[in-house]
Amino acid sequence: MFVPRSEGQSRVLRAARALVRRRGHAQCSLREIAAAAGYSPAGLYAHFAGRDAILAAVADELRDELTDLLEQAGRGVKDPVKRLVAFGLGYVAFAATHPAEFELLYRWTPPKRRHVQDLRESPIDVVRATMREVTTSDRAAELASFGLWATAHGLAGLRASFPGSDEDYEARCAAVLRAQIERAERDPA
Repeated sequence: MFVPRSEGQSRVLRAARALVRRRGHAQCSLREIAAAAGYSPAGLYAHFAGRDAILAAVADELRDELTDLLEQAGRGVKDPVKRLVAFGLGYVAFAATHPAEFELLYRWTPPKRRHVQDLRESPIDVVRATMREVTTSDRAAELASFGLWATAHGLAGLRASFPGSDEDYEARCAAVLRAQIERAERDPA
């Protein structure tokens, strides 16, 4: 039966994401993705160029979801510092609730994306826009955004790697994020 390209792509991406969630991206083979989507391995090539293209498309969807999540976390928060903390906590929460997907997003390198600068179109854009309200120049906003994102990324990675029941973790994350933002306010580079 012929499946329209967009429906077929959606089916493949849902299957790949479910496999990533269950087994991690490193364990997802093209054959397994095909079986989960109801295709032969050769049938996937009607929709994607191969496994890397599928994982890159899943990562793009995840990046969009994470960007939306951060925007929602900051919606209605007028104070830019509190909004930035909300972004960081949202990022950490995403890593805690989606550890395998977080790993795909930030520990798998698509073939054509080799540098951190290639992440310009990402959730960091949400942080960058708000940081411009806190710092005095575009250069300071850029550096402070990168520092805050790196801090949140480290906190998220720790949370994803050690998913215990640490009721103080969110409060400690908020304090660390606030300290990073205050530093950016004091020392705008």
